[in-house]
This record gives sequence, structure tokens and C-alpha cells, in this order.
Amino acid sequence: MNRTTSVYYDVYFYHELPFYLASVEDKIIAITLGNETLVDMTKWLLRFYPQTDLKKEHRPFYELKTQLDEYFARTRQTFDVPLLMHGTEFQVSIWNALRTIEYGKTVSYEEIAGKIGRRNGFRAVGAAIGANPIGIVVPCHRVVGKSGHLTGFGGGLQLKRELLQNEGIELEENQMMMSKQSKQR
Repeated sequence: MNRTTSVYYDVYFYHELPFYLASVEDKIIAITLGNETLVDMTKWLLRFYPQTDLKKEHRPFYELKTQLDEYFARTRQTFDVPLLMHGTEFQVSIWNALRTIEYGKTVSYEEIAGKIGRRNGFRAVGAAIGANPIGIVVPCHRVVGKSGHLTGFGGGLQLKRELLQNEGIELEENQMMMSKQSKQR
């Protein structure tokens, strides 16, 4: 008999961009990025919780929303909300490596691959980073191309740029434009 899991969700707004938040048993399991919808999050949830009772609730997210407010106000550099990461062992190892990237710093995909002892596995690392379900708190936005150019990001390159600039990282205009050009090839 399958057990129904209560999954709570709420929405946090950064400017006018909605970030959908999800939790199970007081642990954050998902934070969507600006262009992802509630439907996108629900599809992801059903992979891990096929018998989901999805409930809109504010209470499980008070601390996370407070910490996000502080992050965007530049008064918080790390997050300490409890997380429950759903992914393969490899993905979770990558997401944990992302959590070691310091606020205001960027690293390349190759550097992340090196951190986990798979220096030549940067493509697999990129795929795992792209599957990160807990945006911002697990800071995949701090990963850039080897040359320092902005590369793919689930919330779009403009949001990635804004998140990095919020952390005090100054980017030249061509860093984003060159990434767009290389993606079109």
C-alpha cells in the first residue's frame, strides 16, 4: 500500500519573479527558479512522491523566506535551513560540493569535478548541476564556464547574472553575450 506524503508549498517573490518552495517534514526539497512554474515543480515532486498530497502552507517556509530576504538584502551569505536532497548519489555529491562555494565567488564545472575527484567528468557534473532542485540555497548560480563566461542556468542567464551581482560579483556585458552565442552554435 502506497503511503500518501504531505508536501507543502508556497511562493516567494524576488522582484516579480515567483520562486516556488516545497517541503516535506520541515525539510526544504525544492526551490524553483524564476521561469519554472508550479506545474513544473509538481511534475518533479511526483517522481519522488507519487502519492502526493500537495498543500499550500506558509508556516514551513517562514525561516527560508526570512533567509532569502536577508540574502537579497546582502546581509546573509549562507543558508542554514534543513534540506532533503532527492537525486542519485552522484548528484547529491555534486550538490554538496556546490554548497562549499563561497558567497561572492565563482568556480568552473571542471573545478567542481576536481573537488569530487572526477576532473574529466565536467559534462556529468554539468548535468547534475542542471538537475539541482534547490536553487539559490544550493548555489548552482556560482558555477561558470572555464573562461569565466555565464553558462546555462535553469532560471535563465539574466537571473544568474542578477544573483551573482547581488553577491558583489561584477560581470562584463560580453560574459553573458558570449555564453548566449556559444549556446546558439
